[in-house]
Amino acid sequence: MNDTQRTNINNVQNDRAFSGSTCRHQGGFSLVEVIAAVIIAATVAAIGVAYLKPAGDRSHQRSCDLVRQTLQNDADRYFQSTGRRVSRNLRQLRSPSFSGNPLPRCPVTDRRYRRNGQGVVYCPVHESTRAK
Repeated sequence: MNDTQRTNINNVQNDRAFSGSTCRHQGGFSLVEVIAAVIIAATVAAIGVAYLKPAGDRSHQRSCDLVRQTLQNDADRYFQSTGRRVSRNLRQLRSPSFSGNPLPRCPVTDRRYRRNGQGVVYCPVHESTRAK
């Protein structure tokens, strides 16, 4: 082995020893980075829940309104065919020519629909939350 080869071997060994002693950082994330990532993920999740909740409430309101409107149409048809309004509990609509038996209930709360003094069918739960 000549001097040049020995020098090259010594340089490689010195480089390995030098890089190993100064490079103590092992792969991975620091605690601060992990905490920051958790905070960001929690913030995004909270915003997503806040955004999706009203959409769910609106879909519940719409499904209730759809069933209520069907009952209102049947109550109007009953009035046109008989000249009388249905009772407050809508029992006259429990026939095959109208809504059938049993009467549909609110799909969200399973409460019965009612009729007010003006002949309007309403849901006791969702009527108070309806946007005017």
